[in-house]
Amino acid sequence: MRFKNQISTVSIYLGSAFSVAGVQAVGPGLPNLQNHFRLSDSHTLWAISFYLFPGIIAAVPLGKIADRVGRMKIYGFCLLVFGLSSLIIPLAGFSWPLFLAIRVIQGTAFAGIFPLSIILVAQHGKGSSILKRQGLRSVSQQIADTVNPLIGGFLVAAAWYAPYLVGVSTIPVAAVVFFLGFDADYRIDKRDDAAEKLKIIGNLPLISIIFGGFFRFFVKFVPLSSLGILLVNQRGFSTFFAGFALALSSFIGIFGAVSVGKVSKYLSPFMISVVTVGFLSLSLLALSITGNAVAILIAVSIFGIADGLFGTVQNSYVSVAVPNHLRGTFSGIVAMSRNLGKFLAPIVMGIVLASASINTAFAVSGIIAALGLLLMPPLRHFNNQLN
Repeated sequence: MRFKNQISTVSIYLGSAFSVAGVQAVGPGLPNLQNHFRLSDSHTLWAISFYLFPGIIAAVPLGKIADRVGRMKIYGFCLLVFGLSSLIIPLAGFSWPLFLAIRVIQGTAFAGIFPLSIILVAQHGKGSSILKRQGLRSVSQQIADTVNPLIGGFLVAAAWYAPYLVGVSTIPVAAVVFFLGFDADYRIDKRDDAAEKLKIIGNLPLISIIFGGFFRFFVKFVPLSSLGILLVNQRGFSTFFAGFALALSSFIGIFGAVSVGKVSKYLSPFMISVVTVGFLSLSLLALSITGNAVAILIAVSIFGIADGLFGTVQNSYVSVAVPNHLRGTFSGIVAMSRNLGKFLAPIVMGIVLASASINTAFAVSGIIAALGLLLMPPLRHFNNQLN
């Protein structure tokens, strides 16, 4: 039984890590995709937008279904759909609309994988062990964020569709989930759903978690979407340096996630959230004003470790905030807000850039990050559950 629990936990880590290939692995291959379908710059970005948008709509329904029929069942099903969608993308090489349709299906599957992995990985944890489990999950995500762009950049030399095949790796994980049948181990309390609904309006701690999810991914996707423009076009650095800076930020984030257990011995989860949000703000403000290469690498490193810690604590909040039988639904709501943050970050940056410089855009993002501190006080409510 202990071995089975270990296998189930590893399958959750691997499934959530492999699924980030939907964005991270395909990014380097966008120019090749553009050439293959003969697209404009704006149309090429649809490959990402059509993938991200379903997460805004599908996350909550998938969470509700998971609460009803079993979270591991839906998790395994979404892994399977994600992998199969990746597998058939080469067949869409003759049709841009068909390619986008497959990306929508793939993005819908991802909308179930990511939030459910947060709930499932904490199912057998209590107190501070939840922080450690979420930390290990975040480590797997950060490693995937670092490795996938490298893999995608290597594979795209073979064919425009090759980076999309990285997502096929979720199929064997789905096979393990279905073959070993973990549903009994991740059972949900039997409740009358008609008698008890998820009450969010007026619940400040839950509202804080939801808006915190939006805030974190909005702030995170600012450098992901615009750091290259800042460093290459404005600062005069090479594209290699820009790519190295992004990879460094993701890599350093691993240390933030893995250190959460030790940091929590000295700071409460609430204080970790406050301190890391402050560092996120300072790093964005530093990037807006400095042109020194060393200072830039220090700023992106601070951003990475702060994001790793903040994200791990936020995921821990999600996994304990509501009763067990409502956690799938709540994780879907948080995922919806996070996906909205991802979706809006490049759009807002584009709007700011239409009337101001990229330096100003990063400065505004740093100020927005600082304003995120106003969301933190209600999170004190969860300190006792994570100690």
